[in-house]
Amino acid sequence: MHGAMPNTTSGEKSDPSTAKKWKFIFFLVCLPVVGAASFNAYWLTTTTKHERPKFIKYEHLRIRNKRFPWGDGDKTFFHNPKVNALSDGYEEDEHEEIKKPKPPRRADI
Repeated sequence: MHGAMPNTTSGEKSDPSTAKKWKFIFFLVCLPVVGAASFNAYWLTTTTKHERPKFIKYEHLRIRNKRFPWGDGDKTFFHNPKVNALSDGYEEDEHEEIKKPKPPRRADI
């Protein structure tokens, strides 16, 4: 069964300096570039403030022919009340924060 699979390699030995060259390129070029791009993306998202667009009721948007099977049927599955508008406008003010209820405290026994 030795000849059942075709030999796809050229049979030449690889040069060990090639592996060292690509390892050098990875650590000294690729990693710093990925790190710089990550820092740039983080910095841009934390330093810039985007204003929410004014709600304009267009007839061709937010058409609900059938209710969604979850929740109240009007909100999409990944609905965000600060960003996603319903058919009649945003649910809350732009500067209003959503107050999360505090978890109940356990009674000490």
